[in-house]
Formats: sequence, structure tokens, C-alpha cells
Amino acid sequence: MYHNYKIGCMSTGDPASSQKESLEKLLKEGCDIVVTASRKYGGTVEIVDEQAQRYNYNVIRFSQIYLYDDLGEVLYNLSHEANIKFILTIIDKLIEGEAL
Repeated sequence: MYHNYKIGCMSTGDPASSQKESLEKLLKEGCDIVVTASRKYGGTVEIVDEQAQRYNYNVIRFSQIYLYDDLGEVLYNLSHEANIKFILTIIDKLIEGEAL
């Protein structure tokens, strides 16, 4: 389904790493959709906002399902699966041209 789209995923992590360069590379390569993770504030958010404006990308921010207590591996895995399904649903809707 995604064969006509270039989707990038930035995973450089620590703000002291090469986040800006990694994101810029994906945007210069013309990725249609870029998925990245960050807190809701700080250096990564600033880098994403700056590069999105520079390359005319829209940013969609959302919060993940997060377990605050150790409730076991089954619930831990379910929370990650739910997050993955949610992200893939957003990507599907973007590709289908649906307004979000």
C-alpha cells in the first residue's frame, strides 16, 4: 500500500546527537511522511518545528498510550501495539488524502 510513498523514520534520540542532520536528510530526500518521537518540549520539538517550516511540512503531534506502573509484559506489549496501530492508521489516512 505504501509503495508510492517515501516514508522516513528518525530515531537519533538524544538532542546532543545528530537529530537536525538526520531529519534534514529525510526532508531533503523528499520523504512524504516522517515519523519521529520526542517529548512535548525541548530541543527535538524545536528542531522538528524549524525543519517543518523550512521544508513546508505539517506536524501532527499526539501522545502515546503509556503505562506508568509495571503491570506485566502482556499489558506493556499491548500498549506498544496500540501505539503502532494508531501511527499506521494516521499514515493510512494521510496517504488516502483524508483530512485529519
